[in-house]
Amino acid sequence: MSVKNLIIEGDKTYPVVVIFGKPGFGKTHFLYALANEMLENEKSVSLFTPKYFSTEIQLLLQTNNQTKLKKIREKLISVDLLIFDDFQVFSDGNKRATIDFLFDVFDARINLKKHTMFATDRNIALFKNVFADNLFSRLRLAIEIELDKPTKKDIEKLIYFIIEQKNLDKSLWEQDAIDYVVAHQSDSIRSLIGAIDNANFKLLQRNNLFYREPETTISKDDIKEVYSELEKRKIENYTPENIILNACQYYKVQKKDVLGRKRRKDINNARHVAMYMIRKELDVPLQKIGTIFNKNHSSVIYVIEKMEKDIESEQSLFQEVINTINEQLLKNS
Repeated sequence: MSVKNLIIEGDKTYPVVVIFGKPGFGKTHFLYALANEMLENEKSVSLFTPKYFSTEIQLLLQTNNQTKLKKIREKLISVDLLIFDDFQVFSDGNKRATIDFLFDVFDARINLKKHTMFATDRNIALFKNVFADNLFSRLRLAIEIELDKPTKKDIEKLIYFIIEQKNLDKSLWEQDAIDYVVAHQSDSIRSLIGAIDNANFKLLQRNNLFYREPETTISKDDIKEVYSELEKRKIENYTPENIILNACQYYKVQKKDVLGRKRRKDINNARHVAMYMIRKELDVPLQKIGTIFNKNHSSVIYVIEKMEKDIESEQSLFQEVINTINEQLLKNS
């Protein structure tokens, strides 16, 4: 029996599970599908994401609002399944109040033998020098499942799964169209979902526009057009200005500070990510990047090279940040 089925049926064999793999390999998609199945089986589920933490908990920790924190903590401890998505994000800064809150929840769930799942971009061993010892020792109790890069066969199965999940008619898709999506699919599951959504919308739009009988298929030419339009929208939305604004939004800092001389860690991180993405995504000349950020040529080279080395490190969070910003830019295109 699979780990997923054991969790759904309430088996306590694996109370803690860590799913890890490179960004875009479908970890979040898998967890949300599991959450839906749990809810269908009348089980309680809570999703603990970085966004949920920043909007619901962070301010309470900063203001030490113990009354509200207690209520949230009790809810997170009591649910049948608690899912932490993008768990590596919580290691950024390793803030004591954050780590203590996570440890209290996790430790209580372990003692109650409640199912807890983590999705992250690295295996547990790489958290040893990132999280506090008490939290790391609890994480070591988990069973680890690595999600490998999907094969072409896996992507095709996933396409049909997404089509069915969205209540679309898979008979409308010609095999040539499916093959084209498989051949041109990037590593991101979200981009795959976006391509399917756009293809279906194009079909509906065409049918309504010409007031005729529904098209019998989505063709390879339709899919080619979808990818062409998505690429065009991406190019239009990928500008130095938008990259800077999204980096500022991610790190919750002001644009004027990123373009200025302040060197606080979060401001520096936003500045370096933006400089790196402008260079790598847009191939903007180093001299022009220096002009944008008021930096000399050697300073720009230093930042780009430093970012390249940091991203190669398995313990770096920058690739996750870049992926998040890329997704936001695509979403807004």
